[in-house]
Amino acid sequence: MNFLISKKGYMTPPFQTVFRIAECRHLGSLIDCVQQSFPFPQGETMASRLGIRPEEYLPFTQLVCEKAIADKLSWVALDEFENVLGFCISEPMYKAPRYSDLELGPKFSALFALLEELDNRYLSTTSADPQEIFHLYMLGVLPPFSGNGMGRELLKRSLNFARVKGFTLAVAEATGTRSQKLCHVYRDWE
Repeated sequence: MNFLISKKGYMTPPFQTVFRIAECRHLGSLIDCVQQSFPFPQGETMASRLGIRPEEYLPFTQLVCEKAIADKLSWVALDEFENVLGFCISEPMYKAPRYSDLELGPKFSALFALLEELDNRYLSTTSADPQEIFHLYMLGVLPPFSGNGMGRELLKRSLNFARVKGFTLAVAEATGTRSQKLCHVYRDWE
C-alpha cells in the first residue's frame, strides 16, 4: 500500500476513506485493526501499562468486535479495499458486558475491575435511563494513519448516529491521551 506524507508528517492514504457501520464482512479486518491499535507495546495506555501482549489481547478483541457488529452501532473507516483503518466501537450502555464474567487471564482482571467500577459509578450517579445512554467503548486508528483526523471523524459520526438512534447521553472511559482530548472536544454533545 502506498502512503502520502501530510504536512504534519503523518501518513495519509492516497485514496478516499469511506466511513460506515461495521458489518460482518469487516470482522477480520476490524480485529486486525484493534490488535494493531490496542495491545502492548504500542497501544492503548491501560493495555500497555498492564503489559498485555497481542496474543493475550486477541480473545478479548474477537469478543468485542463480534459484539460490535451484532449491535450495529460501531463505525469503521475503510480504504478502497474495505480494509479497516480505524474504528469507534460503541454499544448501548445497558448492553455493556459484565467484565468480571469474562475470564481472560490475570492481566485483564485489573482492567475489567476498573471498567466495571467506572460503569457502575456512572450509572449510580445519573438519573438517565440506561437504554438512552450511548457507550463509546473503543476508539482507535492504525498507527500510520494516526493524527490525520480519522479518529475525530469516527467519533463525530458515532455521536451523530447515536442521536439518530434515540440516545440522549454518551459516556466513554478514555484512557489514552488522544482519546481524552477527542472526548473533551465532544463533552457537550448532549
